[in-house]
Amino acid sequence: MKSHIFTTTLLVAVASTLSACSSAPGQSDAEQVGSEAASALTESSKSPCPSSAPKSGSTCSDANLLCSWGEDTRFGCRTVEACNSGKWQSVGDSCSAKEPACPARRPESGDAGGALSCTAAELGITCVYDHDAYTCTPCEGNLCFATNRWWQTTLPTACPATEPNFGEACSVAAGTECNYNTCASDGSEDFGAAMTCTKGIWTAYTGTICL
Repeated sequence: MKSHIFTTTLLVAVASTLSACSSAPGQSDAEQVGSEAASALTESSKSPCPSSAPKSGSTCSDANLLCSWGEDTRFGCRTVEACNSGKWQSVGDSCSAKEPACPARRPESGDAGGALSCTAAELGITCVYDHDAYTCTPCEGNLCFATNRWWQTTLPTACPATEPNFGEACSVAAGTECNYNTCASDGSEDFGAAMTCTKGIWTAYTGTICL
């Protein structure tokens, strides 16, 4: 798979701001805070993306919309389309039809705490174990090596165990960031995606750059 396929198409996610509300009659401030917190955790929106992938080159109206479809554990192997200049443009990658399986147990650290190597067949796969995501990739952000390694990052507990699709509705607190590969937000989403829940929708973000 090629690297940095989404650099020019990533959406910059801005965390939603909850509007201030006055307490309802008979409702204490503590009850109001608890009610707002529960609402923030469960609020979700309808996806602005089509239910199925459109044909590349067909018309679209939502400028800068980025959508993906599929369940492949190699995020870069899913169908990804961006609405640019009124046309859907494919920004996905082509992969082997056979999807590799995640190891039964999390990869263990290599010698001196280094990342454990993974195989060419596992390239691009992301596996989550107890909120720790492992992605098989030669790169950590834009720091690349000659061999494929399992790179680990710890996710917030609210993040899904599998990478959601761009444009998919989310039901976690606004602004929740789920980076399934350390530094993936610099544009290397073919090796694990980075996304945030914005206005009830999973969107890509570019909040962290690693050199």
